[in-house]
Amino acid sequence: MSPLPQVRGSGRRIVEIDGLRGVSILMVLIGHLVSWRYAEYFSTLAVQIGAFLSNLGVELFFVISGFVITHLSLAEYRIGTFSIKHFYLRRAIRIIPPLLCYLMTITVLTNAGLIHQDLNGIIKAAAFSCNVFDDCDWFVGHTWTLAYEWQFYLAFPMLLALGRFLPAFLYAISIAIIVAIFLGCFPDDAKSIVFLAAGSLIASSSGTLVPLMNWRVWTYAMKWTRAWFLQALGAISYSLYLWQQLFTGSPGRYSATSFFEPWIAIALAYASYRLLEQGVGRFLKSKLRHSRQNHTP
Repeated sequence: MSPLPQVRGSGRRIVEIDGLRGVSILMVLIGHLVSWRYAEYFSTLAVQIGAFLSNLGVELFFVISGFVITHLSLAEYRIGTFSIKHFYLRRAIRIIPPLLCYLMTITVLTNAGLIHQDLNGIIKAAAFSCNVFDDCDWFVGHTWTLAYEWQFYLAFPMLLALGRFLPAFLYAISIAIIVAIFLGCFPDDAKSIVFLAAGSLIASSSGTLVPLMNWRVWTYAMKWTRAWFLQALGAISYSLYLWQQLFTGSPGRYSATSFFEPWIAIALAYASYRLLEQGVGRFLKSKLRHSRQNHTP
């Protein structure tokens, strides 16, 4: 097996990447359940470990996202098929339909009095600004990660223009952000940009990094990513990341916790994956491909 995951094309799943996504969402789920939903049953140390685990899962998500976007985009850029317009449209098709469905559900549940959520926070989440405002509230507060990703996507096409200087720029920007956080110029969660840049750096420097990554431990770990349950979780990881927040809050955030059992999140995430990511998403992507072929000289 190759030491780095091989991206085969935008239309096919990447086995190792799906497995890593499965690891990421599993860490987020366990961390939120231990640190928030069932915190009263765990020791302070366990709660702290849970919080660390969920943060680690999010950071791994950022690395994966940076890697996949850069690898696929560089492949298109090198053969002259990269389109800024279609890059943005593909990202919007991937992110927005499941997010809007989730936010509409949160709005309905809030108005029905079943959960306690500030409606202004929902508006900020829809505007991808929960990384700027820290008052989005629990049920949509996790969209701060999507805000950083979306802002990364907005800047990404400009990074491609750097060509062979891209790795050096990613190194420089990562160091600058770490220093700025240390000096208190940026909020702590701005380190997310560093993890996005790290994934992008791995993809843009894979030729140099492959010899360094060719360890038996790494190869063995990548084999574990093929486990069926990690593959299953990885496939629905985006939708599950959205919906798990509704079911992992502390009990005081609900009018009645019996309506919000955590296992329901998996069922809703699977429905979102099948109907929105696969159904609506594939339909819109096929329209986009058709439009692109019609405009190809």
